[in-house]
Amino acid sequence: MGSDDVYTAPNPEWPNKYTAAYPRLQGKETNVPSELKWPIFWKYWVPGLASSEVTAQRVEHKSTMDRDGNVTTSKAGASVTIAVGAATVA
Repeated sequence: MGSDDVYTAPNPEWPNKYTAAYPRLQGKETNVPSELKWPIFWKYWVPGLASSEVTAQRVEHKSTMDRDGNVTTSKAGASVTIAVGAATVA
């Protein structure tokens, strides 16, 4: 079985606006709720066949941040929320 890791980095600017250290985000609020979604394709291969990649399932990975900086990550029915500043790995 493979590894399935998700990492969300701490935001050193929260709850202030992004500074010039983040040119693409400069001036934007860091405590505005946000959401990011992307598809994940779960695939498998059949040993011995050259072109055997098969998509078994497509699931949506979603990461949201509330106005307090708490991040919730969910995928295929599983969901984990980590509070801002928490040093916990779920």
